[in-house]
Amino acid sequence: MIVWATKTGNLAETSEVQKSVEQLVMANPTSYGDFMMLTASADYPKTFQLFIGVPEAFLRLFPGFSKIDPMKMPDHMSALVVSDKFPQNFPDIAAKVRARV
Repeated sequence: MIVWATKTGNLAETSEVQKSVEQLVMANPTSYGDFMMLTASADYPKTFQLFIGVPEAFLRLFPGFSKIDPMKMPDHMSALVVSDKFPQNFPDIAAKVRARV
């Protein structure tokens, strides 16, 4: 089961989390769609609200993250790590992702 979690971080933390999520994607190629990362600006460019979607067993790899109800995630997020099946598998969350310009 995929769980969603969040924490506030700065640019360096955002990069570290993104690298960790990408490493999990590479280490689990048959489940690559189970590892996601999105962000929303909390106080750009100082802080970001980070969101990850991972299988529950992997949440322990992300200290400081707290589970969140995906329906409480903000509108206008940016997708940093998602699979091509993200819109199909998580349409309510995908609808909150802004298009990159």
